[in-house]
Amino acid sequence: MVSGQTCLYDIPQKGRKVIWELTNKCNFNCVHCCNKLERSRNKDIDLSKALSIVSILKDNAVSKVVLGGGEPLLFRGIVDLLNALSMAGMNITLASNGYFIERYIDALRRVEGLKVVLSLDGFSESTHDVFRGKKGAFRGVMTAIRLLTENEIPVKLGVTIHRKNLQELDDIVNFARSKEIEIAFHSIINTGQIDIVGYAVSQEEYQRYVDKYSNLENVNFREVPGKKYNLLDCPAGKKIFGIKPTGLFTPCHWISYQNARFDSADISKVLSFDIASSGIVRLPCRVFD
Repeated sequence: MVSGQTCLYDIPQKGRKVIWELTNKCNFNCVHCCNKLERSRNKDIDLSKALSIVSILKDNAVSKVVLGGGEPLLFRGIVDLLNALSMAGMNITLASNGYFIERYIDALRRVEGLKVVLSLDGFSESTHDVFRGKKGAFRGVMTAIRLLTENEIPVKLGVTIHRKNLQELDDIVNFARSKEIEIAFHSIINTGQIDIVGYAVSQEEYQRYVDKYSNLENVNFREVPGKKYNLLDCPAGKKIFGIKPTGLFTPCHWISYQNARFDSADISKVLSFDIASSGIVRLPCRVFD
């Protein structure tokens, strides 16, 4: 189904949602990565700092946490952090490339409230491995899917529609439906930090696949091509916010990519963010009126 909401992130009905970019470290070199420039600039916070942030999140009505990166399974102390978030009663989504799932599967199956989102951007080694910049990436994610489903850990596939995988999208959809796995399609978002020439599809091309797949069960699209949104409906700092690998809070990572002046070590400043008075007139994540 096509989402009609303003935000690319699913907005929680109750509580707040945080998108926590846990680390800039990554074992892949993806074509569309927004964090390539940050990998050598920032060091990760340590586990004790991360655990103190968990307490702050609990005190500020956070109900859902998305752990991303980089590759979150490269964060030193990831299992302890997952357990702390679970003990705090939060629903956890781990956004992973899948490469290290086999190493952590015994720990992951013990984490209550966990869901894993895996990136699958082609249905062959030649497509997925090249897009993800890592030999063995396709084999790794397929192994991850098998292990997660065998251990009854909810799994979802995040699929980037790009020019090199158009002939494999039917295979991805058929595979996911055979496993009763949800798919979230999305396009490449140009933040100005990445070279997407040769990969980005037009809105018209993207729309063809919205029309083709959007009525299928468990198939979703994050973007609605050509649709305009009211910037004042942006939930940044209200229902969602972000945490950067440095431990700084941000109203939203898309805002931070554009202008980091709203990032703060004080969560109260982020949660009182008002986009109407921010001076922001456009964002890369949506087409706004």
